[in-house]
Amino acid sequence: MAGPFVVARNQVVIGAPARRVFEYLADITRHSEWNQDPGYRERILTEGPLGLGSALRREKQGVMRGPLLIRGGMGDNLVRIVKIITVTGYEPHHGLVFETSNSYNGLLVSKDKASFHLQEEMEGTRITLVSEVEAMVPGGFIGPVYAIRVVRAFLERVLGRWLSPRLTRAPPGPFLPLIKQAVEKGSVSGGVE
Repeated sequence: MAGPFVVARNQVVIGAPARRVFEYLADITRHSEWNQDPGYRERILTEGPLGLGSALRREKQGVMRGPLLIRGGMGDNLVRIVKIITVTGYEPHHGLVFETSNSYNGLLVSKDKASFHLQEEMEGTRITLVSEVEAMVPGGFIGPVYAIRVVRAFLERVLGRWLSPRLTRAPPGPFLPLIKQAVEKGSVSGGVE
């Protein structure tokens, strides 16, 4: 196991009250609108209103290019990817934490954690998203990806205090602009089984 390591810390200000931003994030049936990764079938695993322990299963099959362990070299491997997203932090209008277990062909390869912190300001609501990853298996096809993320996180942690904050601040990332668009304009919609 390696980690957990913070791999990204991003912020964005959304022109809406914290209550509205929180309601959008907390609607687990809308998770795929801002956490876009095409081809997944989704199913809610828990009943009742969202809260601690609520869970969503995302699953897809596909072909992944990676090393062939027996013959050597690169090849196409059929994989079944399963992500179980669980709410592990829930503070209405202030914050949410989603933890995701990522499995490939039944093998748990990583756990990701996305912590959303909301702070109401004059312009709207500032969301700070802290993303962490913990690599569980240094598998041939997934290990290099996590190795790069872990090295980047380590260098940011060590060098970040000596570099200008302007150089270490990450861009908004893929999730936050989609969340901003959906909340401000109401232009994204969807649902889950």
